[in-house]
Amino acid sequence: MGKSLKLNIEVILSYFCLVWIWVTIFLPSMKFFVFSPALNLICLAFALAILALGYKYFTINREGLFALSILTLLFAYLVLSFWQGRATLSFEYVFKLINIICIVILGVIFSSKINLSGTFLMTIAALYGLAFCSLSFLGIIKASPSGALSYLNLGLPIGITVLACYLLFLREKRVILKVFLLLCFAFSFFMVLKTPARGVLLGTLLLLIYMSFKYKRKRYLLYVFLITAPVVITYWEEIYTLSSFVIAKMERLIFSIEEEARYTYYIEVFNYSSEQFWGYGLRSYVPLLGFYPHSLMLEFLIVGGFALALLFTLIIIFTLVKIYKNIGNKSDLDFIFLITIYFLIQWHLSYELSSAYGLFLCLSIVLSKKSKELKLA
Repeated sequence: MGKSLKLNIEVILSYFCLVWIWVTIFLPSMKFFVFSPALNLICLAFALAILALGYKYFTINREGLFALSILTLLFAYLVLSFWQGRATLSFEYVFKLINIICIVILGVIFSSKINLSGTFLMTIAALYGLAFCSLSFLGIIKASPSGALSYLNLGLPIGITVLACYLLFLREKRVILKVFLLLCFAFSFFMVLKTPARGVLLGTLLLLIYMSFKYKRKRYLLYVFLITAPVVITYWEEIYTLSSFVIAKMERLIFSIEEEARYTYYIEVFNYSSEQFWGYGLRSYVPLLGFYPHSLMLEFLIVGGFALALLFTLIIIFTLVKIYKNIGNKSDLDFIFLITIYFLIQWHLSYELSSAYGLFLCLSIVLSKKSKELKLA
């Protein structure tokens, strides 16, 4: 009886943790419904409630200690850069940074009890994403040119929806459900094409191709083409009009990179970093560049210098090696692997550290899961 009760509690804790992961990953998009910083507090409070409920059951394994150590070192070095002369802080930035640190710690703690062998996380991600796509398609959700409700934050969850639908499609064996998932995939992919976010489009396409080869489903690319081609042709004028911004930026990136704004930012970051190897302090890019560097690696470079950038590079290498060795189990864990890569692509094309909740949550989970658990998932 006691063993059964313990098992039930652990199962419940696992589902609660999966729901919290889902909320954290999609948190920026939820601000399209309720635009309030209270959402961040609610998300954190939910995680703390889970911790309080299951504090007897959560443990930190050796991999978790490693993840916690290297990520703590990263943020400790980041915070120490505050003492550099160009640091520019605000209450909002400090709050977001503390929130990310808490998410990392909780992600490491929860990883020991998260069961990622099923499809629960993928399913709720796909359902939420499809609802989000539908509201965007109907014009109920509209993006602004910049800020928390920008087209970037509109496109980000839609790209995750595409990956979730496609991974479920790859896994499904029942024909009817397979056709339904392919239609869901086509709709979400259509919404990606309608969103002028080239990073989302690029990251989504790269991962779709990778998934097709990794799961030995190269022929599925043909299925995807056959079902999406009529949609693209039918709505080509609308897609082209809405995506002309992306097309123009892609052409500029390929044929005249010197006109690309990011190119200017990158050059300036390297120029500043070469003058001061230890960096300029937290958010020093505001007075130096007037804008964030559009790359998390370059943000670390200008904030904490080459040492901080090198440390983050090592974290990325450890993460990608672990993903490469373990991806292919066709589980929710694969979904975490894929969106970790997806987030890494997005945060190196746009966004800044203060909004990287999902990215650092995924990094903490990937780094802290036991290798044996990964193989048995």
